[in-house]
Amino acid sequence: MKYYRLTADQLHELHAEFSIYLATQGIDKEMWESLKENAPEQVQLHLDQFSDTVWETLLQKCQYLDFGSQNYLYFFSTPEEQAEVLVLQVTHPKCDLTTKEGFGWALEHLHDDAVVLYHSFREYTPSRELFLYEYLKKGAEISKGEHFKVLKSYFSNSAK
Repeated sequence: MKYYRLTADQLHELHAEFSIYLATQGIDKEMWESLKENAPEQVQLHLDQFSDTVWETLLQKCQYLDFGSQNYLYFFSTPEEQAEVLVLQVTHPKCDLTTKEGFGWALEHLHDDAVVLYHSFREYTPSRELFLYEYLKKGAEISKGEHFKVLKSYFSNSAK
């Protein structure tokens, strides 16, 4: 198994997709019930394979990741070649970047010494999918890239 198995709740939400997966494996409802009763190791194998398929699909479609803490936010654009990373750092003791207000404060104070914005690129090691998966395991979230795009525009509009 390449990724972790989906939770029972996640599998429940993907019930229809799992049924399609089983059908592509030539397993109908009756056969699935028989496997659950007589071949639990086969059930586990199918759950693992389905989970990996779901993860692969999710990671292949991922275009942006957001990851952060109170003082740092990392925004990733994730095209095929390498990740583009914007890091927003705040040293103001009362600013919490994990809140909407904290992020707004940082945007309003981009020219202050208490706010630093970094821009770089990261190679995918060992692969793009595993790179993204490791950040998701650490708590990153897949996003639509709104914050990335806002901060990226700063570089073309600023001399800081």
